[in-house]
Amino acid sequence: MSQRPSLLFVYGNDSGIVNSLLHSIHKIVSPSTYPCSLCSLTYGPLTQRAAWTRALAKLDAECTFLHRDEMLARHGRDQPPLPAVFLVVDKVPSVLIDKAEIDACRDLDALIALVRERVGVAVERASR
Repeated sequence: MSQRPSLLFVYGNDSGIVNSLLHSIHKIVSPSTYPCSLCSLTYGPLTQRAAWTRALAKLDAECTFLHRDEMLARHGRDQPPLPAVFLVVDKVPSVLIDKAEIDACRDLDALIALVRERVGVAVERASR
């Protein structure tokens, strides 16, 4: 991998203004039942958490973000459970961090550490 790795973060919810509003309300009213742990960890009720923004800026990777419906439209219906983080090589995404691993992150710091670790492993493998 001679260039920066390309990561695709896919949320477990659908896109759109109405969906965004509903998600924000759900996170405020009942955060413990909110279904997308990637969103719960990286976003407050309305905006991306500053620590996540800083971590992505320091990450030596190209980062793209999609919602579930956008992922299905671009890459087909045969997808693993979402949310997930994918490593994209030659326009083909492969799971780098799966839903269970994201769900297991107890806080944003744990997610950031996991992403950094997996990107480091991917870069190391590609350089062999």
